[in-house]
Amino acid sequence: MAVILLLSANSSYAQLKITVANIKKDTGTILIALYNSKDNFPNTNEAYKVGRVKIKKKQAVFIFEKLISGEYAIALFHDQNDNNKLDKSDFGLPKEPYGFSNDAKGMFGPPSFKKAKFNYNGKPLEIVVSL
Repeated sequence: MAVILLLSANSSYAQLKITVANIKKDTGTILIALYNSKDNFPNTNEAYKVGRVKIKKKQAVFIFEKLISGEYAIALFHDQNDNNKLDKSDFGLPKEPYGFSNDAKGMFGPPSFKKAKFNYNGKPLEIVVSL
C-alpha cells in the first residue's frame, strides 16, 4: 500500500486522489466507495461518497474533493462488463477484480474497517489501491 502526501501550492482545497493499480483490462469502469464509519463498511449502498471512472490504457484515477478531516476506508472493484455490480460465482466469490485501501485483505469475506482505514487530515493525499 502506498500513501503519498501531495504538495501543491496551486490547490485551493484538498483532494483525495485514488489511483488504481494492477488493472489487467481496458474495458469497463472502476466503481469506488468511500466510507467514514465502520458501521456501513463495505456496504456500497451506505457509502459516504461514491465515484466511478472509466479505464483508459489500463489506468484509472478518481478524485474526491472537499472532504473533511477524519478516518476513511475505500472499497472498489473493476466492473468489467459495466453492469454496475460486483459479479460473483455460484459460491459467492467475486468474479471481478476488487481492492481496499491499505491493500487490506479479509478472511472469508471483506476486511474490517480497521484494516482498511486511513487518516485524512484535510490536505492533498493520494491513495493507491491494488486490484
